[in-house]
Amino acid sequence: MYIINADDYGISEENNLAILEAAKIGILNSTSVMVNTPYCNYDILQQLIDNEKFRVGLHLNIFEFNTLKKDLKLNSKLYDENGEYHNSFASVLKKSFDKEFLEEVEEDYRIQIEEALKHFKPEHIDSHVHMHAIPNLFKIVCKLAKEYDIPYVRTQFEKPYLIPDLKMFSKTNLINLIKVCLLSSFTLLNKKEVKKYNLNTNDYIVGVQFTSNMDVNTLYYGYKANSKKDKLTEALLHPTKNAEKINNYKEYLSLLDEDLLSKLRNLSLR
Repeated sequence: MYIINADDYGISEENNLAILEAAKIGILNSTSVMVNTPYCNYDILQQLIDNEKFRVGLHLNIFEFNTLKKDLKLNSKLYDENGEYHNSFASVLKKSFDKEFLEEVEEDYRIQIEEALKHFKPEHIDSHVHMHAIPNLFKIVCKLAKEYDIPYVRTQFEKPYLIPDLKMFSKTNLINLIKVCLLSSFTLLNKKEVKKYNLNTNDYIVGVQFTSNMDVNTLYYGYKANSKKDKLTEALLHPTKNAEKINNYKEYLSLLDEDLLSKLRNLSLR
């Protein structure tokens, strides 16, 4: 069983259009929406929502753009004086044991969920640059998912894998491998929260090791390494129709590959 998800709906108009086209004529069956960006086009999104076979979820974001909070907090640990987020993954991880910071995160996440609910009912929750995977943030997300009746929260267990392509081998950098190990270890803790709140999640993920390099080969071999019969694998991509963003444009093209779809279906029957 597989989900092929496009993260970052709303990050740019080119991304929105790539997601719409890949859903209409390609193999994309899911997307995650950033509601705090100026490019979150709900007219385009409605075409995806109207497709009953397509999943639309929420891409929680405390990494870039601005908070939706109206009354900005002085000396916020989450955003600057203009309301713009200013934390890296590492800084959020460091602050994740700070009660005041976690209270800010929960308030911000709640605002984003309620903004989404004005336009659509999220079927799942994940996050920009995987910040919700940080265990103390994941606890908040599961609690809110249960409260707002959102049944699925993404986890990030990915087995590292090789591609029989020297060009792609060079793109397996140390930072991404460290990220895979870190997120996979967090998943071992986070799945306890999923169970506690009786939520659904994926068994495996594909797309961390080769972030923004998810072409046909990385999707196929990633799914091959990270799938088992009766287990759910979620692949994540960041497609765009902007050909100047070469890697993300390749991701868009991979989502139009019908042969890949049949290969993934065959793998799911193993």
